[in-house]
Amino acid sequence: MIELKTDSYAELLKDSEIPVFVDFFGESCAICMELLPGVHEMEKEFEGKVTFASVDTGAERKLAMKERVMGLPTMAIYESGEKKAIAGPKDIKSLDDVKAFINGYLAGK
Repeated sequence: MIELKTDSYAELLKDSEIPVFVDFFGESCAICMELLPGVHEMEKEFEGKVTFASVDTGAERKLAMKERVMGLPTMAIYESGEKKAIAGPKDIKSLDDVKAFINGYLAGK
């Protein structure tokens, strides 16, 4: 999983040939930390279909604010540098929710 920083964020999102899934997380978010290992494992399942990246909102507050992350966990999918789908704390409560979010996006393409 690629760890995104403010200086590398826009470049990866714009240059990726496949959709980019971004997990916005915080170390103080219990559900984020619970989901993180499973999300890392999902990267193998979606290899070649989706690039996986993460943003530590504690370390990258300005980036989180720019992307309008209002709560955690928040997950988004970008294509050609544009945010195409977003799921927030009301949508993401389990790994099944994360997988459904990604699969739902891919099915709608």
